[in-house]
Amino acid sequence: MTDENPSSGGGWWFRHGPAIAVLACVGLFQVATIREGHEWGDDFAQYLLHARNLATGHPYASTGYLLNPEAVAVGPAAYPPATGVLLAPVYALYGLALAPMKAAMALLIVVALAGVHLVFRRRLSRVNGALLLAAIGFNPVLWRLKDAIGSDLLFLAICFLTLAGAQGLARYAGPLAARAALGVPLGLGIYAATATRSIGVVLVGAVLLHGLLQRRAVALVAPGVAAAVAVALIAVQRAWLPIEGVYVQWFQDTFSIVAPLGYARQYVGELRGFVENEYSLLAATGVFFTIAGLAAVGAWTSLRREIGVVECFLVLYAGMILLFPPVQRYLLPMLPLLLFYTFRGAEVIGSRMAGTGRWAPTAVLASLLAATYAGAYSRTPFGPVEDGATQPQFNELCAFIKANTDPADRFLFRKPRALALFADRATAPFSPETDAAGLERLIAAIGARYLITANLRHPEFAMEPTSVMPLVAARPDRFTAVFANGRFTLYRIQ
Repeated sequence: MTDENPSSGGGWWFRHGPAIAVLACVGLFQVATIREGHEWGDDFAQYLLHARNLATGHPYASTGYLLNPEAVAVGPAAYPPATGVLLAPVYALYGLALAPMKAAMALLIVVALAGVHLVFRRRLSRVNGALLLAAIGFNPVLWRLKDAIGSDLLFLAICFLTLAGAQGLARYAGPLAARAALGVPLGLGIYAATATRSIGVVLVGAVLLHGLLQRRAVALVAPGVAAAVAVALIAVQRAWLPIEGVYVQWFQDTFSIVAPLGYARQYVGELRGFVENEYSLLAATGVFFTIAGLAAVGAWTSLRREIGVVECFLVLYAGMILLFPPVQRYLLPMLPLLLFYTFRGAEVIGSRMAGTGRWAPTAVLASLLAATYAGAYSRTPFGPVEDGATQPQFNELCAFIKANTDPADRFLFRKPRALALFADRATAPFSPETDAAGLERLIAAIGARYLITANLRHPEFAMEPTSVMPLVAARPDRFTAVFANGRFTLYRIQ
């Protein structure tokens, strides 16, 4: 049933036309549905601070975000540089306008899908290959990520372009010197992934493992060169920007020997979230298990034939994320391979049917995904983000701070990087589980002059009414309110 055979006729457009058409439709949809504003969760602010520093010639890590050892889950003092490098030209042209930044995120989806197409085009029919791209590109979870400025979509794009390069290089039968030379750009791709998210280092293991599975010494030449280039560049980056310490501390604070078992169960739930329809949990569960069944068939038939570099990446990446508390977006690099297995399973089952019946499994799968996505989008807000980091009340707070506090003053706020970006003040986060003694330690450690509380229904601030707010209310001699607008209160620390 697989009609994609690079050695056969048909021409370039015949082989790639359906995929290009899907990429164009996805790109238009993603750009046309960009939402105004930005949600809470202030990773985006730190990436924009890095981009601002690169665009204006300031030190990369000088963001105004102050670390709190009791709230390391907020993030490191600096992120890997690739996302900042990507956004720096956009910042230079448009400043803090978020729409152009989100347009860059939307275009990264198209680039990522191009990488997915290059990886799987020889392993699926043209029709199923195009449907695979549509299933990824129109997924509501991916759509929401486009409106959250960050590293995930860049990482997805670099990963699959790098995997496509590694896969092509594994098929290359040229002379040894040429193999070694081609390992250099592959190493640059691996480094670029690591310069986007630290977990990109698993690509080093993936290309080496795949080379070992070939059981030919020559198959390790290009992966060996690539690994050496990547490791050398990673070492240079770490010397300039040591950021892994926070992740090590987070790992130490959260890990136990049985944790991966619990995390695996939670990740299954997060994976099901990619096919939530917002109407029926039973229907979503049915779609999920249908996909899982088809994926099992597709994986079984594919792995019996070949264990590719993308499978090596999947195993190592899955093992790495199982060491940390589950977050749905961590599954994003695994989604293309899992959906590939699903469409491959539909192909395998269809190949055992006669006539046009061979397309029935694919038609059923595509219909289920289309209905699921339509249900999810029907209850998805497409208008401006109302309760986020760009809401008018937060803008009012930031304007007051810039006009009425000293630039050298230091602040405490649950979302420190958002305040550092929009109010241009050094800020540390307080832990939502803090007590009076812990709060006083933090104030003394950073020399805080102000503290901000938020009266919001957003989950990111849910614990404040029962944690920080009572501590502040109990000490009117210590905390004096100097600004309030119903959602945010700014206290001067005496």
